[in-house]
Amino acid sequence: MLEATPETFDQLIQERDKLIVVYFWGTDCPNCDVFKAALPSMMPELSALPIRFISVDAYTHMDLARRFGLAGVPAFLLFRNGDRLGMMREFRGKAFFTSVLRENCPVVPPT
Repeated sequence: MLEATPETFDQLIQERDKLIVVYFWGTDCPNCDVFKAALPSMMPELSALPIRFISVDAYTHMDLARRFGLAGVPAFLLFRNGDRLGMMREFRGKAFFTSVLRENCPVVPPT
């Protein structure tokens, strides 16, 4: 997972033909820990999809959190080709999370 800062954020979300999932987190956040623990078990399913994960420490980079109106963490912003598609304001479990990501992935033409 790439780490974003205010200096790198806008460039990182511009990646073409991928769903960019920006994970805003913070220290001492129990729900962030739940997501971090669940992510490895979701990766076999998600690794086949055109997805890139980017993380932002919302407590260190409060300006980015404010930019998107975040009131708490974890929060997940979804981007494709630099355009914001939506936001999940919490981690609601593996099934919900992976279904939202699948629904928002770009269609990749067969090779």
